[in-house]
Amino acid sequence: MQELPEFFRHENKPKQTPEEKEEIKEFDKAMERYEKHFGYNDISTEPAPYSLSDWTEIIYRCISEDKNVWELFGEEYDPEAD
Repeated sequence: MQELPEFFRHENKPKQTPEEKEEIKEFDKAMERYEKHFGYNDISTEPAPYSLSDWTEIIYRCISEDKNVWELFGEEYDPEAD
């Protein structure tokens, strides 16, 4: 049986700072509000160059302008790209 590389081991996982934990909490709250506002979640944050705090701002801007993320960015949603 092969062993996991060191960077995959739970004990080697980097510890989150209190600031990182707060940033994640705020992002999660924004995502919940987005989904409640629009009734769905069509945001794919994986390939984007934005930080969590950037995404949080983008999400709140979507809600305040009543535009989904694709409308805000001026793009068409492509489910095949997900």
